[in-house]
Amino acid sequence: MSLDEMVLMTIQLDTEQRVELAKNCTIKMRDGFKKMGVKQEQLGKKICDFIRLFVSADKKCSRAEYDLINSMYDFDMSYEEFYDLSNGGVQKDFIASMDKYIDSLNADLKYHICLFGLCILVSDDQVTAPEYELFKRILEE
Repeated sequence: MSLDEMVLMTIQLDTEQRVELAKNCTIKMRDGFKKMGVKQEQLGKKICDFIRLFVSADKKCSRAEYDLINSMYDFDMSYEEFYDLSNGGVQKDFIASMDKYIDSLNADLKYHICLFGLCILVSDDQVTAPEYELFKRILEE
């Protein structure tokens, strides 16, 4: 499946389908990281880093992204708490280190991280140029 086909497929999902897809990706990510020996407390930080990376892609923290994450995890997090959690993902060093880290993972885990990220990127029913470029960068090696 091409990059454009992935974006189109994900953007055509309704909100409930997108939440379910993101949840399934999170389960696959957790399983993959557990197989690598990643401990539970490290796993939470990694997922927060992925959220930070993808939410910050367009330098905005949208209400739709907040709603998606809250729906996925049944959080009772305020928008301000979510903003604080997801803020800071646009620094070049952070993006480069996340890209390098994701590239070091096996193809299955990388795919689920990218699909999880794509669910976040399209949660507002659009993909901006900066979001598309980040997704392309993360997906490619």
